[in-house]
Amino acid sequence: MENPKQADLIFMFSANPYLGDYLTRKGPDTRPVRIDSTILTVIDPHTGEELWSDSRHWGSWRVAGATKDLIQELRGEMEVETKRWTLNDILRCSGVPAYQTIAFLTPEAALTKPELGVSRIEDAPDRLRIGSPNAPEFCRRAQLVIGPDNRIQGFEVLASESEALDVADVLAKADRFEFTSGKDTRTQKVYFTAQSKDKRILIQFDVRGHRTVLSRVRYLY
Repeated sequence: MENPKQADLIFMFSANPYLGDYLTRKGPDTRPVRIDSTILTVIDPHTGEELWSDSRHWGSWRVAGATKDLIQELRGEMEVETKRWTLNDILRCSGVPAYQTIAFLTPEAALTKPELGVSRIEDAPDRLRIGSPNAPEFCRRAQLVIGPDNRIQGFEVLASESEALDVADVLAKADRFEFTSGKDTRTQKVYFTAQSKDKRILIQFDVRGHRTVLSRVRYLY
């Protein structure tokens, strides 16, 4: 990638500790290098912040083994922290009684139901926040989608980086979905969607290199 700032993460292998200067340093690191350690540092490309780091003091003859071991450790920690959903988890949200009670209401009417956790979202006039403890775990925190007629037409769950849905789980039930792909004109990110044949559920995955990442799920009434 020509511009590292367009990456999701930076993985830096080095023999010296990261100084937090990814964004500010000009030119290569001029510190002396003694290859008796292998250090893996995960960096946020937008802020230069160190997100994770560990090292192996295995000597210069075992750099390859140390590198492989660090990658395995990082992968293990990421898998522990990732919440893996099934397609059934996703589909269960479509009929949440609490969310159905506000179908096609105006935003003003929905805001009179504090027991559902309805509130405004700053700088998002076409959305409201909702959070019911009685909803399935995946959709306990969602956003209400307001249509052009100023009525609530559904809700949407924006997946976090720690949430995953296996694409194979969706493809195994391909007869229930219609698939499309495209590129976001604003972000230039490639994505593909699986929309239920009744048009009520849309699952979007973002394509990042060779990975597909759960992005959002929209439920329409």
